[in-house]
Amino acid sequence: MAGIKLSVTGKAKASSIVEVVISMVVIVIVFGIAMGIFANVQRLSLSAQKVHAQAILKEELIKTEQEPHISKQTNNVDGFEVSSEVTPYQDHADLYLIALAAFDNNGKKMAELREVVYAK
Repeated sequence: MAGIKLSVTGKAKASSIVEVVISMVVIVIVFGIAMGIFANVQRLSLSAQKVHAQAILKEELIKTEQEPHISKQTNNVDGFEVSSEVTPYQDHADLYLIALAAFDNNGKKMAELREVVYAK
């Protein structure tokens, strides 16, 4: 309707209700898709809390690497519940698998770390 010129009497041709409804539906669909994409990007983004959880797990890994012994325990560190499990790696006597996970207050996994270490 943008290119229509006004007639001498000053009246413009009006849009029908069907055209208005179709345009509203298209706008709602486009905004719905945009909000879905935005929510997905926000959910997968790297937050400060996830970075902090990764740093805590790296510190715990360094502590556990120094003296690994077979165990499964849970500790609270800086507001995160850190679960650690040390198991022998396959059939090797000197290799250990260290599995660490950090959970927030709601029980959502914020970070996970698994590493095989050599114990002397």
